[in-house]
Amino acid sequence: MFNTRAVAWLALVNNVEQAIPEIVTKVINFTKDSDPEGTGGYFGLKNLKEASFLVGPMLAGEVNDDRKSSLLLKNCLEMANRLISTNERYKHISSHQSREPQNGKYGGAIIGADDNSCKCVLVFSGLLTEHANETIALLVAVEVGLLTEEQAAGIAQISGNTIYFEIIKSANKQSSQELADDVSDVFSPPECNKIALMDQDSALKYIVEQLPRYGISNPEKYLEAKDIL
Repeated sequence: MFNTRAVAWLALVNNVEQAIPEIVTKVINFTKDSDPEGTGGYFGLKNLKEASFLVGPMLAGEVNDDRKSSLLLKNCLEMANRLISTNERYKHISSHQSREPQNGKYGGAIIGADDNSCKCVLVFSGLLTEHANETIALLVAVEVGLLTEEQAAGIAQISGNTIYFEIIKSANKQSSQELADDVSDVFSPPECNKIALMDQDSALKYIVEQLPRYGISNPEKYLEAKDIL
């Protein structure tokens, strides 16, 4: 009998393993001014129901100090196991909700689920701040479909995670600039500058609304030709 659930788990694991290196590097680079010694850590993906690791804990990036490596691995395991427990008892969705830093209990683990009912804990331990660690877990979850952007923002709000929101804002700004560059054959330089300053959704909406002014009666066809839609 074809086990579609097993296939879904395998696909999820593959997608997570592919997403981790780029996302860890992105967050390390984003926080390098405030955390110059942050070079990597341990990531884990754990099946919430069976409490078993599907990915890791695996080293992502570099940790050259053995003592630090052992501590990071210990924290990774603790956060994941604690969140499984507090999710069952209190419906917590992030380890920040039960953090006790004075007792070695930190934020950095979150819960996500996809359309195939694959419900998981994602956890990272390695960077200087709990927010940076949580950001890696959130970005991976969004990338592989375990959280929507709205759900990830909700978890980030629980911990007051400014790093996550700054990275999202930076990504939207870059995407809007790319949109502006793509439509520069139609829009004037001042309008392109205006588009580049918008968030991505607003920029796309503005472009679709304004294209008919330039004689483009089918904006969707124009955008599809430029691989924007």
